[in-house]
Amino acid sequence: MQNYLKSVLKLIWVVIAILLLLSFIPLPSSIKPVRLLSDLLPHHDVEHDIAFGSDEITDALNQELEMLGIGDDDFAEETDIYTAASSSDSRLWESDQIIDYGYEEKNNMGNLLVKLAQSASSHTPVRIAYFGDSYFTTDAFSATLRESLQQEYGGSGIGYVSVTPTNKRGYRPPIYHLCKGWRRYAVNVPNSIDQAGISGYYFKPADGAEVFAYGLKGYASLLGSSDQFSLYFNNQAPIQLGIALNNGPEKKYNIPAGKGLNQLNINAHVDSVRWRVLKGDKSTFYGMAMDGKSGVSLDDISTEDSNGTHLRNIPKWWLKDFNKMRPYDLVILQYGSYLPRNTNLANYKRKMNATIAQLKANMPNATFLLISAGSQAQTNRYGQVSPVPYMAKIVECQQEIAEENNIAFWNLFHTMGGEAAMQNLSQDNKTVQLNDGSMRLNVYESINLAKRFIDALKDE
Repeated sequence: MQNYLKSVLKLIWVVIAILLLLSFIPLPSSIKPVRLLSDLLPHHDVEHDIAFGSDEITDALNQELEMLGIGDDDFAEETDIYTAASSSDSRLWESDQIIDYGYEEKNNMGNLLVKLAQSASSHTPVRIAYFGDSYFTTDAFSATLRESLQQEYGGSGIGYVSVTPTNKRGYRPPIYHLCKGWRRYAVNVPNSIDQAGISGYYFKPADGAEVFAYGLKGYASLLGSSDQFSLYFNNQAPIQLGIALNNGPEKKYNIPAGKGLNQLNINAHVDSVRWRVLKGDKSTFYGMAMDGKSGVSLDDISTEDSNGTHLRNIPKWWLKDFNKMRPYDLVILQYGSYLPRNTNLANYKRKMNATIAQLKANMPNATFLLISAGSQAQTNRYGQVSPVPYMAKIVECQQEIAEENNIAFWNLFHTMGGEAAMQNLSQDNKTVQLNDGSMRLNVYESINLAKRFIDALKDE
């Protein structure tokens, strides 16, 4: 038998020689060199206490780039993209203040401030809906906003919540929420779009379906009690509910069949509520509310990692009925922080324009405010954190959405400090990293940004 070992070894040496020769040939700028032996070469880690942009970092980067054979021209295309988004010639609203593109309309930000100022004397509640993507950990942003406005303008209670928690954790820190015997459905489930509620979910009771809830006054003031309890459902056949307030005796409520959205409202002091479905397993439930008869009521209706376009799938009949029962004076939309890099922004803008148009058409007395995406960071396999570089483009797109829909806009991205903000906060231990690798601001930084938003709201 012929021995091929020597021939194979010769071939390997020829390939190595060719690769070594190629390493000395200048590459076109469109081709990025790869260090095949990078795992065997020593790494030059930069200490975290060196200031960002310092000479030490610049020198280290230049040495590494020179070793790789990469010059300034290799970065020309990417640099042009992001300079345009952050330069003084950009249309990006780089301010901590709120810009109101709907200032000429009836429902502008100034009209909202008038409603807030008159809420106590008029005994009319000012209702705020906060739709978000859970960028802020544990509802800290919305809870701080709710507490501050209720302390100044009156009001109490946690507002609207879904029948069961809809987030990944299975609970929300501002409320103790115990549920059993419920089946949950989302708008992305077949045959569900026509029934979805304001949160994008609806709920079906099984035998023994029950809910027990109360606001946690230790999390934020004025959450522990409210002036009324409301329940939202759709029953095409008669149902019977059992409701007990403040750990008292259960009272039975017989509700006749109805069309569209139905509401049961109980005017009473509420510290806690326990309610269950005694009859009516074919009915559909959406949520409940605990709030005051006047002052401010804020409903946090966040959907984790959502881009906001799911709201256009809420049926028009549902929005119209809900607006009659629970009309909003301010609708806050805070999305975009988790859009992937390859997002078609023109398509995203088209879908968000349709979403906002539908919400405005069915909530005609509401002021709308769009909060931009925040800064984001990414972690590589070595645990090193770096900024997500395309967020400025997303924020610029969102500003255009606000302008085209004549609504207000607040640049959270700029207020945080721009592209590197999340990276810097991560190094200062002000973020929380979830199991899926995504980052959230921690409680303290969420509260800090909520206070800055409140300042911007009052300066409007």
